[in-house]
Amino acid sequence: MKKLLVLVSIMFAMAVFFGCNQGKIVAKVDGKAITESDLNAEIDNLPANLKPFASDPGIRKNILDNMILDKVIMGYAEKEGIAKKKEVLDAAKETEKQIKTEIESQLAMLKKQKERISEMARKEAVMKSIFENGVDFSKIAVSDAEIKDAYDRYAARRKAQDPSAKVELLAQIKDNLKLGVARQKWVEGLKSAAKIEIEEKAFELPAAPLNSGIKLEAPKK
Repeated sequence: MKKLLVLVSIMFAMAVFFGCNQGKIVAKVDGKAITESDLNAEIDNLPANLKPFASDPGIRKNILDNMILDKVIMGYAEKEGIAKKKEVLDAAKETEKQIKTEIESQLAMLKKQKERISEMARKEAVMKSIFENGVDFSKIAVSDAEIKDAYDRYAARRKAQDPSAKVELLAQIKDNLKLGVARQKWVEGLKSAAKIEIEEKAFELPAAPLNSGIKLEAPKK
């Protein structure tokens, strides 16, 4: 009897432990619970640029509403036997295969990026050092005409992005424009002094096959 009581106590403690781990219930759909951990898992699946918005209670409620809708629809599908139809199961397998392929592709890309982290970090540090401290750009001659041309291009770009944008006066940003032109001239100077060879054939479009199915028609008169 004593052993039985101990066993019951252990099982009760485990049930409480695992129940707590799953988090508090935030909603129920036909008796099936949606826990806080379920909601957080759904938020984790959001694109990185949308995750910050999930801290807003209203957005979290919208996400929960979508989860509830999913459960309602899936519940209907289970009840009507739709979820067990062969064509549905086959489509699910095909979708799963596509998702796995996409994830594997993304992981391969991330692996390549990881391998290049040290190179990218070194390049960024070198560039920052050059453009902030490594070169005295004030020694590079920049004419007023070049500054005016840079200003006109800057103003046109701002207006193209936002027609109502208020563009600063030339005098307000003249020093920054002059520095930008000097940097550009310095870079162009390095480029012209370097021995650069470009394999143009690498950028040629492959010829279309003769049986590509493209039909040429004489213009209608």
